[in-house]
Amino acid sequence: MQANEELLIFLEGSNYDYYIYSTDALGIALGNSNLSQETQSRMLPVRNQDYCLLAGTQIALSRPTKRLNKAPTFKVGNTIQELELLLATWPTEAIAKADHDGGGERVRQFPANHKGSLGKIDQSWLALLVQENITGVDINVEAQFVASKLIG
Repeated sequence: MQANEELLIFLEGSNYDYYIYSTDALGIALGNSNLSQETQSRMLPVRNQDYCLLAGTQIALSRPTKRLNKAPTFKVGNTIQELELLLATWPTEAIAKADHDGGGERVRQFPANHKGSLGKIDQSWLALLVQENITGVDINVEAQFVASKLIG
């Protein structure tokens, strides 16, 4: 995925602050774009240029929201063994998410203190974000903008 050049020119020239939270591919494309460091830091949930390429990852997105007290408790499993240990000692229901790719297909839910099979999770999923499962009402809001106009 590559960022749209017209959109990049608009973002670079604007005075707006953006917080883009979207697909992994979009965050990575913006991090790889030729936007200035100042514009990238206004758009992405990172403030250090060294971390812009991580902005599209589950782990990188969880860290700033944790600092704002807006994220579930989480830890990172970098190996299958770490994941097994995390799940075995996790006191509540947990969700394990592949750090990138998958579009929701690389997400699994586990009971508290899970000591069984990891199912389809394998090395290709690593690193994994393990976070507490918080139940509640799901609200999904989507909007489509074209040329700064809401069309759907």
